[in-house]
Amino acid sequence: MTSKHAERITGLRVQCLPQPQNAYALYSDGANGPLHTATSHSPSQALEMLVKWHYDQMRLQVFVEQHWRCWHCWGLKALSCDHIKPRAHGRVDQRFNLRGMCAECHERHTRNEALEIHPKMKTLMSGVGYRWRGEWGLGVEAWGWEKLDVG
Repeated sequence: MTSKHAERITGLRVQCLPQPQNAYALYSDGANGPLHTATSHSPSQALEMLVKWHYDQMRLQVFVEQHWRCWHCWGLKALSCDHIKPRAHGRVDQRFNLRGMCAECHERHTRNEALEIHPKMKTLMSGVGYRWRGEWGLGVEAWGWEKLDVG
């Protein structure tokens, strides 16, 4: 993994630190300091650690915002984080590209069955400043959460 690849996946700035060797930091615009740092025996492994940390943070944010409910069936079940635009197609670990789904719905989605967003999920997410963009059949680029401008 390269710094540019890590930046594309996270949407954040990655910087190599002067000390110690193979240390990298993840920065957000407007942050006073690094969000997270990682050090490893190889640059690639340190970058992978940063990407994993960022994904874990985004995953938790998704589950909390969805009140730990499945995006499709509204069930209170163990969730996995689904990439709307799949990892195999250039995914990004950013909020607009993630949603929490239970194992059953995630499996159905993986089999390319059309799943609609639960109406209660639309209401819940609009309450925290997001709007669902797109519907099935419009293409992967049309799907995702859109942050609403407040103010």
